[in-house]
Amino acid sequence: MLLKYRDPQFWKKFQAKHWLPRAPVVIRQPFKTPLFSEDALLQALQAYETGLQDGDLRSTCLVSVGDKETAPRRPLRQLFRQPSETLTELERNCARVFAKKRFGLMVTQFQTVHPAIWNPITAFIQDAQGVIDYPVPRAFLDLFYGNYKSGFTGVHKDTQEIFAFVVRGEKRMLAWPFDYFLSRAEGLSPATKYFHMRLDVDHRKFRKDAIVLEASPGDVIYWPSDHWHVADSDPGFSGMISLGLFRPEITLTPRPATAVNSAEAARQFRWRTGFGFELGGPFAQKANPLPKGETSVVKNPSSLLLWKPLPDNRLLVSTNGQSLTVPYSESLVKLIEEIFSGVPVTVSPSKKSASVAVTETNWTKQCKLVTRKRISRRDPASQLVDWLARVNAAKFVIGAQKAPEF
Repeated sequence: MLLKYRDPQFWKKFQAKHWLPRAPVVIRQPFKTPLFSEDALLQALQAYETGLQDGDLRSTCLVSVGDKETAPRRPLRQLFRQPSETLTELERNCARVFAKKRFGLMVTQFQTVHPAIWNPITAFIQDAQGVIDYPVPRAFLDLFYGNYKSGFTGVHKDTQEIFAFVVRGEKRMLAWPFDYFLSRAEGLSPATKYFHMRLDVDHRKFRKDAIVLEASPGDVIYWPSDHWHVADSDPGFSGMISLGLFRPEITLTPRPATAVNSAEAARQFRWRTGFGFELGGPFAQKANPLPKGETSVVKNPSSLLLWKPLPDNRLLVSTNGQSLTVPYSESLVKLIEEIFSGVPVTVSPSKKSASVAVTETNWTKQCKLVTRKRISRRDPASQLVDWLARVNAAKFVIGAQKAPEF
């Protein structure tokens, strides 16, 4: 297990009581340390706003001010113009900027925003092996934050199982079984009641029959894909990160078969190492300067690292939903295997200045999957280590004797 649970039998009990019978539940404080801290959420919010102003479209969002949806760039720029050290300060700024108006923010593809979000959620998915089909067929991660009164989505059901991590404030969800609205919602055709993902109904009329799921920071709310649900929180700011995982019987992405070419192999690896997330994890667009001299590098414990020799004497490497190809060599494979073991590995930059061809495939800010070929004067080992650091799969360490805990 990558995470530390209060109950070592957490996943076994969850499978028996909730996953198999598809029963909603609030899991009270399952982790010894909450999966997401308020500081991590604040850092992610700040990173998202900076990226949005810089034209990064990988994560889309909805913003409501006064319970009315509005274009996000201007209100978010106003909110984050004044620096905030805590979520409390941010919410004070919100009260000043949007005086006497409620504020709401929904961010999709939230896993792309910051390592403090990506690392814990991928650790959680890996810990679920044995309960949830693995590799995960498809995954989504959304943020819901604010003191809004009206939910962004209304009464609806999803096509994926939901694990909602409460980070800030109190959160209340109402849920109803799949067949509840068949005889109660008027003016809807049978097809709509069975297959529609959203119902145009006033949930307050049906609240007395709802399954009430009330959670506090550190709690996890689970509800199955066959349950209608809606947020019904009290006034006050709340923050919830919602993970959606598809069950194997409704997978939208076929299981990987034998790759027919290098491009297909890279696509399959990106899907597997990206844990079913379409866009993968966060990465730095530009190369970072490597420390001079010998450098110790250690793998991020939650990252999955795959590699494969290609027919054209190249080496395909993939992690966190990104992929890279470099010239093949036995020494480079050995380096990858050492890094994958999780212990700090010392890398000595080569004195050679010969250029090497490096092909990198990732998502641009404009949300386009692009393969870039560039010539680097670094040796392949340094190039690989730099790339692992940029895609949040490894980090540089100084004086490390053992792999750090997650």
